[in-house]
Amino acid sequence: MGSIDRQPFKELQTAIHTLLTGGGSPIGIQMYDEVESEPTFPYGTYGEVIDSPFEARGVNGRAVLFPLHFFSRDSGGKFEIYDIMDEVIAKMNAGKLSMTNFSEIWKTHTTPKVERLEKEPGDSFKGTLNWLIVVAKKT
Repeated sequence: MGSIDRQPFKELQTAIHTLLTGGGSPIGIQMYDEVESEPTFPYGTYGEVIDSPFEARGVNGRAVLFPLHFFSRDSGGKFEIYDIMDEVIAKMNAGKLSMTNFSEIWKTHTTPKVERLEKEPGDSFKGTLNWLIVVAKKT
């Protein structure tokens, strides 16, 4: 068994960030590693990444669980988050992520989930979209 590179995270997050916020058609919201004290709603954050070895069908790589969280308030609420997550799904499924040292083998996502964080004026909603992305080191 060959060695497995355990550090595709930076390249993977950079590729996702570039896809969602840069290029020809950004999703139109700010994405954060760490949220500033008073962000503009709606916005998104990168969740804690979990990974494990992936070895199947000749692929020796990493299976990476990559959560994306989205937050909205009041007027847009949960429907705004569902619209954002639909756009993210479309962009992520449009092609492979572009990375320098790793190749995307495949990706899939869980069913989007939206929950209410507060029940009062100024309600906040949180949406979660978990991606499972298999990557392998380029040779």
